[in-house]
Amino acid sequence: LAAVSPAVVVPSMLRISKWGYGVRSGVPTVVIAASAIDDVYAITGFGAFISAAFSKELKVVALEYGKKQSHNWMNMAKKGKNANPNQ
Repeated sequence: LAAVSPAVVVPSMLRISKWGYGVRSGVPTVVIAASAIDDVYAITGFGAFISAAFSKELKVVALEYGKKQSHNWMNMAKKGKNANPNQ
């Protein structure tokens, strides 16, 4: 498993948009948005599991922290804010 590479997805979707494929139904826009959401979950999940694997505290605490971070990032994405949820 790996996070989606924006360097691959965005230029490809822009090229497809320029050619007119799926523009009317919004496919390129949805794919770009979905790739961003996929990145958030992949990176947050990776961080949560790594911290759980190498943590001296309870594994449940580390996984709950990852879940909390994931929700924070998704809420910020919905609101359109570009800020760190830890601040």
